[in-house]
Amino acid sequence: MSNVKFQEKEVVDYITTLEKLLHQLLAGAETQSEKDKKHILFSNLRLQYHPFHTLICNNQHYDTKTDHKIYDHLVLEHQQLTGGL
Repeated sequence: MSNVKFQEKEVVDYITTLEKLLHQLLAGAETQSEKDKKHILFSNLRLQYHPFHTLICNNQHYDTKTDHKIYDHLVLEHQQLTGGL
């Protein structure tokens, strides 16, 4: 997972950067649920990741999935879209 790149960054670093930005934006706003935070985070992915976003956020077991499993799924989706790069 640490070798997968997205927009010239490792996917892990990209997700961490987006999470930090999300927390900064939400710091002055009302409290958001974890589901809403993930929805906002994933909605900023490129259009080609829209099926991933829809699948994850509309899954009936979404609330029980760990962040680790969701991010693993994102990495797999990225590898399929980029041919394993």
